[in-house]
Amino acid sequence: MPFHHRATSCPGGRSARSNEQERFLNRVRPGDFFQDLRTSPAPARTWLNTPRPTRSIGTSYPERPHWIALADSHDVLFHLRHVTSARLLSPPT
Repeated sequence: MPFHHRATSCPGGRSARSNEQERFLNRVRPGDFFQDLRTSPAPARTWLNTPRPTRSIGTSYPERPHWIALADSHDVLFHLRHVTSARLLSPPT
C-alpha cells in the first residue's frame, strides 16, 4: 500500500502514528517533493530540528523507527508517496 491519503496508511497496511515524520510529510503537499533542509524557512526549522520516529527504507527492511531530527541528519529530503520493491533485470542477451 502506498504512503498517501494523508498518511493514514503505510506499506504493509500499518497506520502512520501521529508523531511520525511520514504522517506530517504526507500532509505537506500532494505528490512527491524534494526540499533542501539547509535553506528551510525559520518556522519549518523548529519542526525539522525536533526528533521524531522516522522510518528509512534502505538495505534492511522492515526496520524499527529511529528517533531522528531531519535537519540534524539530512541536508536534502526526497519524499516519495509511493515506492515499490526492486526487481531484477533480465541478463543481457
